[in-house]
Amino acid sequence: MKDEDYFSDHSRVSNSGLSLLKESPELYWQMINGEYKRPVTKAMEFGTLVHCLVLESSKFSERYYILPEGIDRRTNAGRAAYDEALYVAGKKTVITRETIQDALACAKRIRSNETIGKTLETPDVEIERVTYYRLFGLDFRSKLDWVDPRRKLIIDIKTCRNASPKAFAIHAAKLGYHRQGALYCEGASQVWGGQFRFVMVCVCTTYPYETSVVEWDDYGLLRGMQDAAALCEQLKIRTLTDNWKPDYSKGPAPTKITVPKWLERPEMEDLFFKDLLEGQDNE
Repeated sequence: MKDEDYFSDHSRVSNSGLSLLKESPELYWQMINGEYKRPVTKAMEFGTLVHCLVLESSKFSERYYILPEGIDRRTNAGRAAYDEALYVAGKKTVITRETIQDALACAKRIRSNETIGKTLETPDVEIERVTYYRLFGLDFRSKLDWVDPRRKLIIDIKTCRNASPKAFAIHAAKLGYHRQGALYCEGASQVWGGQFRFVMVCVCTTYPYETSVVEWDDYGLLRGMQDAAALCEQLKIRTLTDNWKPDYSKGPAPTKITVPKWLERPEMEDLFFKDLLEGQDNE
């Protein structure tokens, strides 16, 4: 299934849809009514490129076109050369040589990771497998990067700025990957039976392209499922009442706020300025 077909199907709930609902109910309503399309960021485009190189390298040439070197779009000749390159590319995604070099380096590091490299070479697995299942009284869909139904294993490729497990845990929780892991495992279990594992292969997008292989513990998956349940309950209520504004957006009075907890620790501020002054003395 093509990405555009998958993401345009709003008849079923998805993890990305729940993430948007959590971010903005109004945007979610606009999305399911065809009035809003979530923008594709450069980070998302790069992640898709790395995914292709790692899991579907045979399809690279039909999806991507590498821009010739030496095109200076500040000149008339350069702009003409660029327009010609776009014409030749057609519907393919145009990327620069610098971008493909970074993506190839990421893919190489993932493949050389001793924890997961050989596993990715397992034959007869399914890539970009779409699963349909039912949960919390709603129809769901998920798109699995890599799944081996026999080994009950799901692998998801993640690009990030910091691949260390502790740093990635913060990043992953903010983006709802714990919810994604719980939903993907539940969907796979309903399709194939058994208990699945959701393993994330993380790669830093800048040199030296460090990698890590992580998976949620039981508590992380539990919190993910609880988060999904709460968002689904909110979705049901908003759909029933046709109310897509968050309470803070329609409140008649100001909402009281306070300073973050870290500002209530003056000793941390003292330590910061002490280090700063010592650094100036050393200079």
